[in-house]
Amino acid sequence: MRLYFFPALLPLASLLPALLALIGAAAAAIQSLRHRRIAALRLTRFAVAALLVALGLQLVKEIRKNRLPSLAPVERLPAQDTTGEWSQLLPRAALSDLTYSDRHGLVLFGTRQGTLEAISVRDGTPVFSLALAEPVLSKPLIAGDRAYIGEGLHDATRARLVALRLPDGQALWQQRFDGHLEASPRLSPDGQTLFGCAGDAGAYAVEAATGKLLWRTALGHCDTTPWFEPAGNSGENTVFFLVASLNARSALVALDPRSGQVRWKTTLPGQPWGTLERDPASGNLLATTGLGQLGPEVQAGETGWSHSITLKWRAVAWSRKLPGIALTSSPLVELPGRDSARQVLHTLKKGELHALDATKGNEYWRLKLPGPILSSSRQLPGSPLLLALGYDGTLFWIETVSGKIAARRYLSGESSSAPAFSSAHVFFATRSELRAIPLRGAGVPQISP
Repeated sequence: MRLYFFPALLPLASLLPALLALIGAAAAAIQSLRHRRIAALRLTRFAVAALLVALGLQLVKEIRKNRLPSLAPVERLPAQDTTGEWSQLLPRAALSDLTYSDRHGLVLFGTRQGTLEAISVRDGTPVFSLALAEPVLSKPLIAGDRAYIGEGLHDATRARLVALRLPDGQALWQQRFDGHLEASPRLSPDGQTLFGCAGDAGAYAVEAATGKLLWRTALGHCDTTPWFEPAGNSGENTVFFLVASLNARSALVALDPRSGQVRWKTTLPGQPWGTLERDPASGNLLATTGLGQLGPEVQAGETGWSHSITLKWRAVAWSRKLPGIALTSSPLVELPGRDSARQVLHTLKKGELHALDATKGNEYWRLKLPGPILSSSRQLPGSPLLLALGYDGTLFWIETVSGKIAARRYLSGESSSAPAFSSAHVFFATRSELRAIPLRGAGVPQISP
């Protein structure tokens, strides 16, 4: 069969390739739009699913916060011979400082996974794991057969203070705050009241027996452990808080412990940083402030201050600038042969130790370690030695008088927890393990006072 083309159709025939290309492009565009619509639909479905999952997780977290924390199943780990040095693998690494309960033979610590863990020192096995809703940075506070723990890091907008029973870990009560509880509360000397900080929610007081809120005062952002001063030293019972003020400054605020009313305050440079302590020799309060963030990376501009505040005159007795951020716990160190003399020991995140005269602020010594350190240093009980565990896992024994390194050994890395002591062992927590080292015997250098 022959095909014939009419002359009038020849111009159209010449346009046929272009028309076919245009049709092909239109079809491709339609197909592309279809694919884009399908991709957009899939992306929308994924985003909706992710949003529902996030909302579901937040809802579960809020439901958990409304209920008392529950005990989670503990891992079956091998028992250890705990007469000498021993270690136990940790399913969840410690985030908080360690606490030891001699009455119950337990080491307690909080984790980033939002649990409070208890390890038996009798056989090294887990005893309980209390599941909370937020990471636990605050050091567990033990009083008799109870422990008190706060939850939440800086980004938490709602968190709880929880009381639990020892040795089984059963939650007894909780008190919720619209903030976060990064530091331990302070128990009044009569054991009746807990005072603490709840981030943007400010300072609080609750009944230790029931968790009933007695008062809350929005003084400013508050993340440190307060100090309770009995009437015998200041004329009347007073509770002191270190809170954030304007222009990167802090305020030490004295409150009436019964009502939360402000009695007086004094300002300090830097943001609130460390746990308040009292120098027994001078009677002054010791505080630290700083600028920066905690974490293994050292940032430009990080700095800190050490302060002594006289309660009699309600003013700063001395203030000393530090070349870096001091960790939140700066313990007082006893000097051998000097009954009243104390050092305030600052462990700087950048890897330095600074020992200052607690009464006058003069520097005794400073020591630079090879790398950063996130675990506050401690004094060996009844010993002229300090213990410092670097972030790289190196443990140092340091002489309190001179600041010289007496010995060192490697444990394991990434510790952010200050150690705890029993009468026989010192306990360290790293990323992977809990390790117990005898206070006397192999591996501990003997230094005469």
